[in-house]
Amino acid sequence: MSSPSSGPTSDSKSITANVWEVYDFVQPLGSGTFGVVREVKSKRGKQRFAVKTIPVAADIEMVLMLKLEHEHVVRLEHAILEAQEMHLIMELCSGGDLQAWIDALWVNDSAGKRQFGSPSTSQVATFSHQMLSAVAYIHHLSIAHRDIKPSNWLIRGKGSILPVLKLSDFGLASTFHPGELMSKICGSMIYMAPEVFWQSYTELCDIWSLGLVIQEIVCGKPLFGKLSKTDLEKKVCGSEINLDQMGWTCHGPWLKPWVQKMLVKESVGRPSALHAMDHPQMHHAKQKSQGSCQCTVS
Repeated sequence: MSSPSSGPTSDSKSITANVWEVYDFVQPLGSGTFGVVREVKSKRGKQRFAVKTIPVAADIEMVLMLKLEHEHVVRLEHAILEAQEMHLIMELCSGGDLQAWIDALWVNDSAGKRQFGSPSTSQVATFSHQMLSAVAYIHHLSIAHRDIKPSNWLIRGKGSILPVLKLSDFGLASTFHPGELMSKICGSMIYMAPEVFWQSYTELCDIWSLGLVIQEIVCGKPLFGKLSKTDLEKKVCGSEINLDQMGWTCHGPWLKPWVQKMLVKESVGRPSALHAMDHPQMHHAKQKSQGSCQCTVS
């Protein structure tokens, strides 16, 4: 498979102004690693955007996002510098995030028992392809995200049977040089790769995290969500990770071992994003009709 094309953009997207002279506040949307996120409306054209406000000292996120043009990465329209703050004006993804989408698949059956309506294999494959294509793209530009998790995958719009995902929140992202190791411990702990705990890792930390996101799409809950910090580190850094949750029984036999390969240590041979995408069964599954199955949580 060929490398993803890059599309660096100019830093002319950065201007100095008062953000509230250009936009009207609509509503709060949440908070990221280093700042708050709001929905705004242009005073001139009435288009709506998401604006993330961060300290100027943290504007590495702006520098990195200026380079990014990909269908599954949130697009930075421009940045506004105001006093000691940087306002990142980004495309508005109105469909919420992947975490909320997963949570909404939990329902009570007639007996009041919680069930998770696991997406079909084709849906999981399509989600996986979207996410891997985004990660392959940023890795091609020598950017590691370092905080891959369901809440950082935004949904482009509301009402789609299968949402279009967009990677967001580059507050912990870093550039890297092939062959050089990163050492900063960062990210959301339950999605962190063992090498991050060891403070010696490459961009493949994102692949581990993505494997855990796919596992959560399949099973409805994080693999390590209920472990203490000490037990979590022992589990992640210890022996091979086993995917034995009930949710996998709803899916094609290729899916679990494919995800399992993302959850091996780098020294064993964790695949790159491009390599993980290049699985014939995933391409085949994407072409099948969409649907869901019910998996009872015991």
